[in-house]
Amino acid sequence: MQKVVGIAFIENGKLLIVQSHRSNKTNSWTFVGGGVEEGETLIKAAIREVGEEIHNNFNILQVIRIK
Repeated sequence: MQKVVGIAFIENGKLLIVQSHRSNKTNSWTFVGGGVEEGETLIKAAIREVGEEIHNNFNILQVIRIK
């Protein structure tokens, strides 16, 4: 079983989604996210995935973990 993370950015009632260009879901709209690497925490995986997918400096103000 592989762990994955999904990240939802919500500001002023708007939700950020991205369009996939590198997977079998090319051109579909989705949340930022992806697989958790071995030895990586869920939070660190989320931060890495955001950096890989939106290439922007960002701060995480609040983390809500949903199981």
